[in-house]
Amino acid sequence: MSPKVSIVIPIHNAGKNLYKCLDSLSAQTLRDIEIICVLDCPTDGSDTIAKAYAKKDARFVIIENTENQHIGGSRNIGLKTAIGKYVTFCDHDDASAPNFLEIMVAIAERKNSFIVGSYDSYYQKNIQLSGVISCDTKQAYIDLLSGKATLHSPSVWTYLYEREFLIRNQIIFVDTRKVSVEDRLFNTEVMACLINEGIKHYFCATQHLYFHGIEHTNSNYSYRRFENILAFLEKMGHIDLIVEKKTETPKNLNTFIECIARFLYLSLRFEIKQNGLIPSVKKLSIIKNYPFVWHSLKNYKTIYNKNLTPPKNIFVALLKKI
Repeated sequence: MSPKVSIVIPIHNAGKNLYKCLDSLSAQTLRDIEIICVLDCPTDGSDTIAKAYAKKDARFVIIENTENQHIGGSRNIGLKTAIGKYVTFCDHDDASAPNFLEIMVAIAERKNSFIVGSYDSYYQKNIQLSGVISCDTKQAYIDLLSGKATLHSPSVWTYLYEREFLIRNQIIFVDTRKVSVEDRLFNTEVMACLINEGIKHYFCATQHLYFHGIEHTNSNYSYRRFENILAFLEKMGHIDLIVEKKTETPKNLNTFIECIARFLYLSLRFEIKQNGLIPSVKKLSIIKNYPFVWHSLKNYKTIYNKNLTPPKNIFVALLKKI
């Protein structure tokens, strides 16, 4: 009999944080689960830790990558292995409340929802809600497309997904060696597919059920470098193009420009810190190699976008002149 939930955890060099992560999963009040540990060539003994848990608990499934696949590839490998009705993702230095999965599954079954979200303390610090809330799918899509941090979290570890929904829509993760911001891409595609299936709402638990750790991949140079961010933006634009072809909504150009401004602005600042001002500014010209991003900038007619700060509005104006 298949488990109710498959939890996919890519594991690289997690260190001592892996204990709290695996302990919190093995202690879930929902017992009908499988815990898929994808060992992504760790060198610090994390593989030994995970295998020790698997020896004691048959719900642990161990997969060993023969070469480093990074988080995107490792999650995809875990997804292919998963057999649960629902699937969720966990980072190797995170932990979750004992009733996390029990609450999420109960909402999914009661509301007959393909996805269920939960409170994200990283993105939703100032939002005060209670109980189970209905979330507007189209608004979630627009918020994710714009690059904003809102009620609709971009993080996959705050969601429970019906596995068949992901399979039916062929939703997988990007290769994170080449493309950044993989969680936002994944969830933007999820919302786009919900829209195309005519699903106007999904549901969220407002309890704080998942506790994000201290290791942030977005602090790595490869994660923030211009090429990776541009590849992310190009894919975001193509998701929006698919939505536009299948719905009657107007083209979300201004919203997509907000995403370009937010992510490229941060990427440029990071590039300047790494490589200096002149080389980083010269590098902006590679935008022309990303047709959807480039054409979107050229077709953008708004002089001042009230959703962007003055520096980002100026930045967009400069990008248009490249």
